[in-house]
Order: sequence, then C-alpha cells, then structure tokens
Amino acid sequence: VDFVARRPLIGVIGLGLPVAWRARTWSESATLRLRFVHVAGATKGMDVTWRIEPIAGGCRVAIDHDFRPRMPFFAAFVDRAFTRPIAGQTLA
Repeated sequence: VDFVARRPLIGVIGLGLPVAWRARTWSESATLRLRFVHVAGATKGMDVTWRIEPIAGGCRVAIDHDFRPRMPFFAAFVDRAFTRPIAGQTLA
C-alpha cells in the first residue's frame, strides 16, 4: 500500500510538507491488530502495530513504532518530526 500524508509546517495558512511511504499491511483479527512493515521511503524498515482494544462505548487504539535505521539519530529525527505528528493526527 502507498501512503501519503501532509506534515503541517504553517497550520494557520494550511501550508504543509507532503510525505509518502510504502508498506506491506495485514490484519491479525484474532488479536485485533493491524500491522505495517515499511518497505520504501524515509521510514523503510519501520515495523508498526496498531493495537485495538474494545472498551465500553467504543475502542481504544494504540500505535507502536519500531524503527531502527543504521543511523540512530535519524530514527529520533523521523520519530519526532514525522511519525508522532502523523500518527497523532491519524488517531485524532
């Protein structure tokens, strides 16, 4: 699957930076998980798990990211500048 998101730069005027990645994705219905393994883009190699937990009146979703590129500082930058904001917007 190809994914595209927009990382806001100046939210007030709607200016954003498009970001894209490609991932293999599948569901694990018995454990209520969605899985993504990034196979292209800046996050190549990232393993993502969405954990879905039924609760009264709906569900709770948590997203776990495991990203270990060859340059560890790069993972920290990608996590803070892109992964967390995009995942947060997705959950919102």
